[in-house]
Amino acid sequence: MLLSILPVLSQTNPPAAPLPATGTLSFFNGDLLQGQLLRVTGDPRVQWQNADLGGALDFSAANLHKLTLTQPTAAPRDTTNQFLVRLHNGDELIGRLLALDADKLVLDTWFGGQLTIQRPAVRSLRPLGGNRVVYEGPTGLDGWRPSAFNFGRGTGGFQFKNGAFVSSGPSAISRDLNLPASMRLEFDLQWQGTLQLMMTVFSESLQPWGGDGYQFLFNQYNFSLTRLARDGNQAQLGSVQVLGMNTRNKAHLALHVDKAARTFTLAVDGETVQTWKDAAEFSGKGTGLVFFQQGQFNTKISKIRVSEWDGKNESSGSTTNRPTEDMLELINRDKVNGKLAGIRDGKAAFSTGFASMEIPLARVQFVELTAPAVTATNAPAANDVRLFFADRGSLTLALAGWDQKQVRGRSPAFGDATFTTAAFNQIQFNLARDRKPEADSFDAREP
Repeated sequence: MLLSILPVLSQTNPPAAPLPATGTLSFFNGDLLQGQLLRVTGDPRVQWQNADLGGALDFSAANLHKLTLTQPTAAPRDTTNQFLVRLHNGDELIGRLLALDADKLVLDTWFGGQLTIQRPAVRSLRPLGGNRVVYEGPTGLDGWRPSAFNFGRGTGGFQFKNGAFVSSGPSAISRDLNLPASMRLEFDLQWQGTLQLMMTVFSESLQPWGGDGYQFLFNQYNFSLTRLARDGNQAQLGSVQVLGMNTRNKAHLALHVDKAARTFTLAVDGETVQTWKDAAEFSGKGTGLVFFQQGQFNTKISKIRVSEWDGKNESSGSTTNRPTEDMLELINRDKVNGKLAGIRDGKAAFSTGFASMEIPLARVQFVELTAPAVTATNAPAANDVRLFFADRGSLTLALAGWDQKQVRGRSPAFGDATFTTAAFNQIQFNLARDRKPEADSFDAREP
């Protein structure tokens, strides 16, 4: 009798609690402390566990710069009907757009359920499409070919640390990713010192020089593109000055390539900087990607994502002036200014001075909303924190609590909300505190 009920009892056992996430605490004085995050309270205070220091430690966030976690993301790969929503405070959210009207936007997210966001807080919308993801990482060195080039000037070599490739000297890392003929390649780039990075796409040799393909050179003043050829007959396709790169130490780069049209469009932090067109036959004979760090400086490459591309560029929108009208950019690059009354059932209701129309969202590649007057709500409060998603985006919150399962907080844009802890891999503290430029640089000591 007892034996017959044992299997039933075993099935009713509660699931094991999630293990604390491991990571690194970064202090403003430059100190780093590895360990496990137990919880964050709303003060905010961080409860941290380090085996070498004997059990749980309690830190005030007053002197904390950031907390970086190594937990994997549980984000779904399917981007069908997904939108990237940018807020005026710089936050980015990804989710399924359910509705937009004069007052609010309703976004269905995997990490926080349905969020009702005040329309005046929304800066722009961009459909992500349902494009197949070819690669997302890195998650390690497996499949990649790292190589160092000493040149008698010390050591280098890309290593894998905290979800990123990092290097402190001349080195390359490459992989055949089977780059699609129409592709979007994006990644986060961070540097300390001088930026000197080369990137080759559609490489056959997987070497930092020689062979076929197209090679980008990124430095703090100009970005350039060169067509490579196996016979050494290279051709410069042009360069562009990227304003402000010399005053920053990190950027998000997105490259769109149409192999049939032989076009290359590059965006930096969501702003399109240049489109190049090769007048000759497409040179890339391979499907590989190569990163080559030239200088004796620290470089970090993370959040690499390669996907098939449906032809929609990430539009720059307005960057300097507050728009006085809403703007829709269509996939054929036409732009329409007027009033966006709302979005529902896959259509945008839009009116101009000469007509009212309903535009299918499948024809829209970017939406910019009228900017409200700048108010104090866009500035972070004293105890606000910024949470960074493991894939892309961020949230600024008055944090109420963080444990292994849930994050609770309040945003001026959408009020109180609860999120899945596994969605985030970094917490930034003291947002209103003045930072020196190097405070946001990665530290080579981080594991």
